[in-house]
Amino acid sequence: MEDSGMEGCRLRLRNTFLEVTSEEDLQTSWSRFASWPCAESHAPEQRGESMMRFDDGPQVPQSPSSSTVETDFTESTTHSSSGECNPCLFFASSAGCKHESCSFCHIHPARKDGPTRRARKQTRDKYKSQVMQLLAGNQEDMQAQQVKLQKLANGNWFVRAYILACLNGHENVVDGGINRIPEEDRRKVLQPGPVQRTE
Repeated sequence: MEDSGMEGCRLRLRNTFLEVTSEEDLQTSWSRFASWPCAESHAPEQRGESMMRFDDGPQVPQSPSSSTVETDFTESTTHSSSGECNPCLFFASSAGCKHESCSFCHIHPARKDGPTRRARKQTRDKYKSQVMQLLAGNQEDMQAQQVKLQKLANGNWFVRAYILACLNGHENVVDGGINRIPEEDRRKVLQPGPVQRTE
């Protein structure tokens, strides 16, 4: 790092970039509480305390919700560091999640952690039919349904993406079939074979 001074400004060469700092910025020493509201009577400088305390961490008032959030965050970070993080399928979908009562991770996004090659058509169809059976199953027991879907999607990127597509309405789940065409629309679809011209 090289420093050089010019009239009214300071030039600093860092790697291949020049940093220009004016003398005015160098002379202004900003305190830690420069933007702190003046009406607060419990500011450290008004109580005679020092502003820089290195041995104590920042004092944050504890609320009941912050302790639970902190616990959830530490649990999810330990799961992600050990490779056991299982991101919630319903959190990113339009179906929504149960939030507090959900036991799956809401912090980390799903990683693409499946095989690099695309699965065979037979395997993909097998996964699709399993997902369809779970989604068309008992709608009253959503917790068990979510646990089974999470277990099926864990470690399989194709299944996770397919479940999200079904939950967001990109894949129609009607009577266990996918993308079924209603009868009134079926009549409008061009049927295979020769077309009869009417003039």
